[in-house]
Amino acid sequence: MEIRRNYDAVNEAVMVERRKALEALRIRRATKMELYANSGIKLATGAAILLIAYGIVSWLMRDTSDTIIQNTYHTVDPKAVAALEKLSQQPLPSSTEEGAKVTQKFTVFNSVERGAARIVTGWNYSPQDLAKPYEQYCYWTQPIGTRFQSARVDLGYLDGNGELLCYPVENVFDQHKGDCYFRLDF
Repeated sequence: MEIRRNYDAVNEAVMVERRKALEALRIRRATKMELYANSGIKLATGAAILLIAYGIVSWLMRDTSDTIIQNTYHTVDPKAVAALEKLSQQPLPSSTEEGAKVTQKFTVFNSVERGAARIVTGWNYSPQDLAKPYEQYCYWTQPIGTRFQSARVDLGYLDGNGELLCYPVENVFDQHKGDCYFRLDF
């Protein structure tokens, strides 16, 4: 008599256990890869933040003392001085109807066209001293949107004592500092 043994049930149980073990191994590997990916992303993000912070600190700590405005010597047309003198002699009321004081000052503008943009230098004079401006400034401007809107970036300021203050705005300042015309002839 021959005994036949049927191991199909046992083989099926072993195969089920083997599939479970392989699935668990696959999940562990996937979890490990996900952990590596997350760690890599966090490391890259941290490095990017440090690099940005370093850039900001470097930008804030940069030395701007060597920044000067070139081509700054400009003289006033004698006809303009005569016209200012004539205007300064015009009588003005001392106050408005509401009692506010009326003051008078003159500004001479010089501008350089650069495409759609303009670089404007202003010389402010008081009527008491038309030979020397009490302040000067230079700015870059460009129309945006409608004709009633424009962008403006201050480039420099020169007070009556000859103290030059530059506003080192990246790119705009470097491109247009030679278009600022400060009076230094007094």
